Amino acid sequence: MLPKPAETHIDEPISVVVVMPAYNAAKTLAATFNAIPAGSVHHVILVDDASRDDTLGVAHALEITAFRHEKNFGYGANQKTCYAEALKTQHGIVVMLHPDYQYDPTLLPTLVEPILAHEADVVFGSRPSSVFRLSRRMSAAAATSRIVKGDGPTS
Repeated sequence: MLPKPAETHIDEPISVVVVMPAYNAAKTLAATFNAIPAGSVHHVILVDDASRDDTLGVAHALEITAFRHEKNFGYGANQKTCYAEALKTQHGIVVMLHPDYQYDPTLLPTLVEPILAHEADVVFGSRPSSVFRLSRRMSAAAATSRIVKGDGPTS
């Protein structure tokens, strides 16, 4: 496991910021945001990648901190902006949550618990998919388990 940052002491609460990379998410954003368990996050940031719908308006109505790309740069650039903005907030944990409800927001406390308990430095969530073959799912689960337990990456 990596050493704990010097400015984080075990007695101090670790704050959580959720970042949402968004593109045309106006129809699902409110449901996703409202499903985040109360008190589980301290800040929510949305980066709108030049949506053609009212994603930004919905974000403002929900009082989400929102940023907008003036042109569509794609998912990778959106993620980079999300993380860059999150790092400016000085929160201890960053969680990426897609605003289209493809991940269950109610699981957020369970996802961050190993980090809050200083049992893991990073946690990855995944959703089941029939596209993955069983062997690949098992390999991914084993690799994720080793990373979460702090054993490091697998070969």
